[in-house]
Amino acid sequence: MFVGLRRVLVCRTVFGNPPPLLNFFVHRRVLHEYLRGEGRLMREQWHVLREAIDLLEQSSLVINEREYTFKRFYNEFIDRRFAEPFLKALVRLTDVKREAACLQAATAREIVAVVL
Repeated sequence: MFVGLRRVLVCRTVFGNPPPLLNFFVHRRVLHEYLRGEGRLMREQWHVLREAIDLLEQSSLVINEREYTFKRFYNEFIDRRFAEPFLKALVRLTDVKREAACLQAATAREIVAVVL
């Protein structure tokens, strides 16, 4: 279903212009570090991660010859499947401050496994 999504998702914007290459590689690297749970992000990396997510919000992708804005794709394929279980697990945490980031990263990795 999502064949080629990785390339389309990170390269195509609503306006049809890919982000500048230098920023593209920096954003992609930080986004991948976050999704893989490879240690803690530094303050500067959190800023880059927010920029990457903002770029994704402006992106669009094509699935089975149908174009979706990233927001619509997220709502239809991600939020419906993962939001409720994430919130239920979040409520059950005993030490939210300590455990929430791990839960968030684990959920992000589940999403990546399904999408890619």
